[in-house]
Amino acid sequence: MSQASLAQQIVDEDASADEEGTWIVVYDFRDFKLCPRFWVNLRRLKELADCRSIQYSVVVAGNRRTASAVAKLASHYGADVVVFRGEAVAPT
Repeated sequence: MSQASLAQQIVDEDASADEEGTWIVVYDFRDFKLCPRFWVNLRRLKELADCRSIQYSVVVAGNRRTASAVAKLASHYGADVVVFRGEAVAPT
């Protein structure tokens, strides 16, 4: 039996109350070379949850639980992370 990916583990363990809306996760890796596994796990997370990248270090999520999962993933790999709740004002 294979072990679940880090992305899957984060999604499975997050039992926080969900809140629909537009959530923006901004992360930054400073002063060190990023582990390539981050990108693999971020891609997996995008396949498992309602989110998409809109810039190199910005992810938009459709609910709070997914935004939290992205933030936890980025933090796990050493990023500085900020999560915002927003409102889309232009067509996406």
